Amino acid sequence: TGKGRNDFSRRGEINMTHKMIDDAERDMMTSCMVEGITCLPEVVLPDEAFSFSFYDLLKKLKKAGVYSENSQRWNKFPVVLKPNQEVEIEGFYDHLGDVVDDILRDTYARDNSSPLSPSMPTPSENPVPTSPSPVAAAPEEQSSSTSLEDPSNACAPRPPSYPKPIRFWTCSTKDKAPLGGGATKRKNDFMLVPKGVDLKKLFWIECKGLKEIKCTDKNGADKGASDQIWHGARNLFRNQPNRQFALGVKLVATRMTLIYIDRSGVLVSSSFDIHQDPISFLRVVVGMCYAEDKYLGYDSSVKLDKCGVGKASLNGRK
Repeated sequence: TGKGRNDFSRRGEINMTHKMIDDAERDMMTSCMVEGITCLPEVVLPDEAFSFSFYDLLKKLKKAGVYSENSQRWNKFPVVLKPNQEVEIEGFYDHLGDVVDDILRDTYARDNSSPLSPSMPTPSENPVPTSPSPVAAAPEEQSSSTSLEDPSNACAPRPPSYPKPIRFWTCSTKDKAPLGGGATKRKNDFMLVPKGVDLKKLFWIECKGLKEIKCTDKNGADKGASDQIWHGARNLFRNQPNRQFALGVKLVATRMTLIYIDRSGVLVSSSFDIHQDPISFLRVVVGMCYAEDKYLGYDSSVKLDKCGVGKASLNGRK
């Protein structure tokens, strides 16, 4: 009967989605993966990508009490990771982001300029072209700057500009998958999304990066986190034709790993302890919120509208 055929189709679709596709993609991922790359965070998110120093930032975070030099750990970060702590970790990220924003604002107000280089350019819909390989990617100098000037008072003195976060981390996707994922409704623990996005109607085309958290490395949790990032990255590529690569972050207990995924394979950094190596933690977690889109894998030669319809250009010609 027609009903029987529909039931069979539904069962077949579920099997294809969760069993056959997962196994095939897991084999594909492991066959083209290179692990233990020590310098990967510094190559993908280099110092030149930011108009502030992570070392100077850490010093000020210590003074602000966000990081304890005595105990060598991040204050307000869960002492022991447990299941279902995504909301608590998101609260720590929000707190860290607020303090970083205050530090950068105060620094620019005091010095009237960036401590190291001109301020970050205002983010645009169309990022600067980048190389598909992190090794070959060459950061470019920023030429424009953001401004805090009040347009309603043209006679007021211009306040100093300072780099502002373009994105933030949200755990809203841990229970609800972003829209537009098709049959594979992947739910990542954290998603990197643009400022101002509607989290109640979040689409895969709006997602910028992925993060998975596991409270322990037992029972294959580490490998499971890698699988989930891989699956999420596949949805990024399906929905974002202007993607050359995608970045994922894996946190297992207190050890963090950066994962670089493009259409030819996967590069995995060596893991580091987020408390013992706070610079690497800031580079990944905070850096991905401030870096230009090109450092997250976007290619401006393909421009997309809000519906995902794109136009390609070559040497300025469409």
